Amino acid sequence: MIEVIDDFLDPSQHEDLCNYFMGNYDTGDIANSCCWNFNDGISYKGDGHFQHVHQIFSNHTIISPAWPLVRPILEKEEAIAIARIKANSITRTEELMVFEHAFHCDFAPTMGDLTTAIYYINTCDGYTLFEDGTKVESVTNRLLKFPSNMKHTGTSCTDRDRRILINFNYLSGRVASTKEEFFSCLQQDS
Repeated sequence: MIEVIDDFLDPSQHEDLCNYFMGNYDTGDIANSCCWNFNDGISYKGDGHFQHVHQIFSNHTIISPAWPLVRPILEKEEAIAIARIKANSITRTEELMVFEHAFHCDFAPTMGDLTTAIYYINTCDGYTLFEDGTKVESVTNRLLKFPSNMKHTGTSCTDRDRRILINFNYLSGRVASTKEEFFSCLQQDS
């Protein structure tokens, strides 16, 4: 099931995320800079396209100073386990061309009940497209969520210098004590 939630975060929480990922906090030091890594491929390595990626959580480890900024999203989604969190920055393409990349699943169907959520940092003419033709436009402070085994693809944009989003893959649940223990442990590590 595809679900779209507009105005997902409080405006001040969204503004902090936006400022960090758009580089507005950059003062020349690592602590306040959003460092992007070149990724040779968008859907898979070597697919002929590229993007810049900022890893936030991977291999059971918090690896970005952006962690406190994304926690409100995880808390609202009642995440009890995280597979991966990464931000993607896809640069503008020329001549009003929106290029659709190859369809993919974030995780194999054998990964169980993982959810993929896409949080859009900026509004642009790019979008997320599903295999069934459903299109979700990139709108600032919008959260899109769906089962991680659903085939989808992203696009570039033509009306902004880049399209920035955060991709979450997680397991959610309604067991409060598990959630509290989960965030308590992570807070001690951050």
